[in-house]
Amino acid sequence: MTKKNLFLKRIGQAALLACLLLAATPLAAEDLSLERAVTLALERNERALAAGEQLRAAQGLVAQARAYFLPAVSLSLTGNYMRRPYAVERELNGQAITIQSLNALSGYAALNWILFNPSVIPNYRQALLEERAQRYSSADTRRRLSFEVASAFLTTLTMDQVHEATGHRLDYAARTLEAARARYAAGLVSVNDVTRAELEYATAEMGRTQTQGEVQMATLQLGYLLDFSVEGRLGTPELLLAQAELPASAAVELLPGAQERRLDLRALSWHAKAQRALILEPSLEWLPSLSMNGQYRYTN
Repeated sequence: MTKKNLFLKRIGQAALLACLLLAATPLAAEDLSLERAVTLALERNERALAAGEQLRAAQGLVAQARAYFLPAVSLSLTGNYMRRPYAVERELNGQAITIQSLNALSGYAALNWILFNPSVIPNYRQALLEERAQRYSSADTRRRLSFEVASAFLTTLTMDQVHEATGHRLDYAARTLEAARARYAAGLVSVNDVTRAELEYATAEMGRTQTQGEVQMATLQLGYLLDFSVEGRLGTPELLLAQAELPASAAVELLPGAQERRLDLRALSWHAKAQRALILEPSLEWLPSLSMNGQYRYTN
């Protein structure tokens, strides 16, 4: 084998080894941010999906109520056939007239065309207002879900940091216990100091175990809201923490704006308007409706 071929072979082996090492190295999981968590919940959570379907159902009811203004046509056709045993004929003025033919045919057609019915106006207005109410109600459902996800996210992040702090406490208690045992072996302290250090270590270990379970429970709850398996660490919402440090406004200043912007209040307002729209329905029943009827008969 020439030196050139040996050199190329070694380069190929090195490249293959590098690819194997790169494939075996696990990729670092990207931190789940608060914005990403809220986006996942709005895309995958069943409450957000149900809110969207409820809005589409309300829009379908509006289209159905609008169809009542179109002319409604009802057409019925009836036909009869009878086979008689004999025909009846009479002669009149030298002409044969059939009184009863051998085959009897008859037909009937009825047409009912409703051109305009004023009693459907309140129903259409109610469906239109209910669609607007459902629009705000669906948006409020998504807003509440976003706040719930944010709360679960911050709870999980807090418990994770508490669990990390209990780990530091356990490490410190382990070093303290090791030092107490060394001082006791040297005869510098009594056995009570070692017992106290052991008790502190046991307490720190129990606290770490408890916080580990709480972290797992909070992570599962967050994953349930997101319909997504939460793995890795959670990103710290720096912008939210910076906003939380700002001084809060007075409740009196926030109340008027909240009454205007709250989605649930606006949904209730449109729902009340939709119910009031049905008041006109009994009054409009006294107005005449416009329709056209036609009949056609045939017989031989």
